[in-house]
Amino acid sequence: MKAAKFAELGTALLPGDFAPETALLHALFAGRATQGLGPKLSYAETTSAVLIDQLARLPWLASRLVDKDGRPLARPAEPLRWQLAPAADQEDDYRLQLVQPDGAPVGPCALVLAGQPTLYLTTQALWAGPPVDVHALNPAAETRIPAPALETVDGARFLHSLALELPPQLNERVRIVRLRPKLRCELQPTYPGRPPRSA
Repeated sequence: MKAAKFAELGTALLPGDFAPETALLHALFAGRATQGLGPKLSYAETTSAVLIDQLARLPWLASRLVDKDGRPLARPAEPLRWQLAPAADQEDDYRLQLVQPDGAPVGPCALVLAGQPTLYLTTQALWAGPPVDVHALNPAAETRIPAPALETVDGARFLHSLALELPPQLNERVRIVRLRPKLRCELQPTYPGRPPRSA
């Protein structure tokens, strides 16, 4: 649909003329019509990911987000997870990969949407999964990390941030201490000589 025709659609129809899901979609896209843009989203537009993120997180629109064959995107209940394959020795690499619940690779990800939870858009599904820094890790590929680099304090922090268990070679040298904040509060007089106010 061209931009001009899309803009006409918003003025020719009333909210009651749409099905509820369509009305919600139109409301989300209405701002594009006022800017002379059509409903088609482009990777070159900086606002595309923001709008897709809104669409993906609204449960009422689940049936309206479809794959290339027009079928609603699957939304698996179990999330993706990180999997770490061990290194054989100090000369070997650890292999880190984002996998499906059954351990199968995720495959190509068209888009990663940061948030709670992080969402991964593949050709046939919209997965929930762990956070990822796409500048450091490619969710669709295996990342090889040299053993000497991972078996360090920074490596332990990195694995902890991914909610992964430490490999035995590192676990025996690291002790994780979880800090618990403790607050101490007291009432003070507003000026010398005045008793403190009761809560």
